[in-house]
Amino acid sequence: AALEQVATMARQNVDGAEEARNLATTTVDLISTGSESMEQMSRDIKAIKKSSDATAHVTKTIEEIAFQTNLLALNASVEAARAGDAGKGFAVVAEEVRSLATRAAEAAKNSKELIEDATHKADRGVKISDVVEQSLVEIKGNVNRLNEICLSVYQAGQEQAAGIENINRSVIEIDHVVQRNAATSEESAASAEGLSTQAIKTENIASQLAHLVNGSDKNHHDTPLLVTANRVNALPLGYDTI
Repeated sequence: AALEQVATMARQNVDGAEEARNLATTTVDLISTGSESMEQMSRDIKAIKKSSDATAHVTKTIEEIAFQTNLLALNASVEAARAGDAGKGFAVVAEEVRSLATRAAEAAKNSKELIEDATHKADRGVKISDVVEQSLVEIKGNVNRLNEICLSVYQAGQEQAAGIENINRSVIEIDHVVQRNAATSEESAASAEGLSTQAIKTENIASQLAHLVNGSDKNHHDTPLLVTANRVNALPLGYDTI
């Protein structure tokens, strides 16, 4: 019963190890998928950072153009003032151009700030994605190692369960042999008891025969064989079977 219980526990351990191995394999697949997604995200973040850098360069160019346009509008206003009444219309146009240049510079400045913030966040995202990717690689390695350990435990558990099953079958065979030996012993004991009874009867008969023979030798020395034969023939029924 104890061996059967141990065998059951061994089979349960094997089943548990196999389930753990399957879970580890599934986890490895999920980590592989997550790692690939993380790598793709890292590449996308790096591309976004590259685009942000390019946009920041364009914004800087817009700022420079706005600054130059503002200077040109200022010079045009000065020249229009010198021209007097003839330059009044040109002065109005130059002022509008200057206003547009100022608004363009402010927009470029705001865009630059937004792009710088996006670039900073992209840099941080790249760093975080690199850390997460490295962590996933380590986790994948650990899970692979766990999978190998689970496989070893599973194989060892199978061997252990098979060994326990063999021991259990051997014990069952031994039990059958012991039962047969016990039955044989009981039969042998019964036979021995019967032989013992027969031996006692034989001993009694031999004693009686010896007594009869000894008695015949004392009373009839001339014909001991005849007397002995007569005495033997005179024995009770059943003695002649000796």
